[in-house]
Amino acid sequence: TPSNATAEVVLADGSVVSVNAGSRLVYPQKFTGATREVELQGEAYFKVKHDERYPFIVKANGISTKVLGTEFNVDASDASHPHVTLVEGSVSVSSVSHHMNKVIVPGEDAALNVQGEIKVSHVDTNDVACWREGIELFDDVSLRDILVQMGSWYNVSVVCHDDAVLNTHLRYMYDRKQGLEEAVKMLNQISNNKIKLHNNTILVE
Repeated sequence: TPSNATAEVVLADGSVVSVNAGSRLVYPQKFTGATREVELQGEAYFKVKHDERYPFIVKANGISTKVLGTEFNVDASDASHPHVTLVEGSVSVSSVSHHMNKVIVPGEDAALNVQGEIKVSHVDTNDVACWREGIELFDDVSLRDILVQMGSWYNVSVVCHDDAVLNTHLRYMYDRKQGLEEAVKMLNQISNNKIKLHNNTILVE
């Protein structure tokens, strides 16, 4: 997918995958063998067609998710910290490097830490998967990462000369379907910094 659009893919088995912006899904035209296997770079939401004979496996940056049929979100946008959030059913999450395995239930998130271990926590699945509705939610995310995502989605440059400002962490949400002006206005309201749009560039003062 390009950096400013999402896509929906129907796989050969009838499973449906929503692929977030700037992500890459590798899948076969037809599944063969004992498993249904795909590979993800970035983020995607999976609605897997139930078939207990052929487990569905998603591989993403050192984390492997095995299911029979369920709904879950995989976010491997940060290569060092991929995680899987379960919405329905049950999945088994494995660490490729540590041969560690965790089974999670709906409302749980399994994340791979820097040591290659899987840590499980409780999350709001609506927050995690709201990107499918065009809502971009950042929870305790640095201003730098927020601006990078916004710049990528709206295809604009970002200029800021103060690292301390960029390291500020915020909770921020915007609707991708709205214009950049509105997104910048909302960000400016919750930030202590002066953020404005000028000549197709987001400026942080």
